[in-house]
Amino acid sequence: MFASVPILTTSYNLHRYGWKQFVAAWNGPRLPLILTAILGVAAYLLALIAYSFAPLSYSGAIREVSVVIGAFLGWQFLQEEMGTTRVLGSIVIFVGILITALFG
Repeated sequence: MFASVPILTTSYNLHRYGWKQFVAAWNGPRLPLILTAILGVAAYLLALIAYSFAPLSYSGAIREVSVVIGAFLGWQFLQEEMGTTRVLGSIVIFVGILITALFG
C-alpha cells in the first residue's frame, strides 16, 4: 500500500499537471510534504490499533469519517467547491456510521 499509492498519485498528478507544477511543488516548502507523509502513516497505524481493540465494523465505520472531515477541510481551508456530490457523499457516510452505531 505504501509503495503503490505514491506511484499512482504521482503518475496521475504528472499526467494532469505536468512536470513544471511537480517540480515547483517539490522545490517549494517541504514541511507540508513531510507532515503529510508522517500523518498518513500515523493514521494507518492508528486504524490498525483501533482494529485490535474494537470490533471491525465499528472501527471501519469510524475510519470513514475521515472522508467527511477531508471534504469539510477542503471546502473550509482550501476553498474547494462543496458541490452536491460531496454533500450527498458525506450524508451517505454519516448515515452509514449512524446505522452501524445503532444496530452494530
